[in-house]
Amino acid sequence: MRAYIFKRENNNFDDIKKDTVIKRKFKTFVAWSQHLMIGTEDLDDKTDSYILLKFGEELVTSGLFKDFTPIPYVDYTPDPNRPEKFKNVYK
Repeated sequence: MRAYIFKRENNNFDDIKKDTVIKRKFKTFVAWSQHLMIGTEDLDDKTDSYILLKFGEELVTSGLFKDFTPIPYVDYTPDPNRPEKFKNVYK
């Protein structure tokens, strides 16, 4: 499935929802606080370009989910008795 996530401060996505190209191609519409996700199974290059040109400034490409990867010596202390080949390079 191909999905696009849009973000707006005013939470008004009526122009995207009523766009004839998007209504014809996309079947999934999910909205939450200041965000709208649209999804489809079949997407051609013309529709992809159309969305990027018309609504590209509102697309969310990063920062939607926080990275919860643990940080050595901050979130945990590695075992000092670990074999040398498995020791972290971070300190």
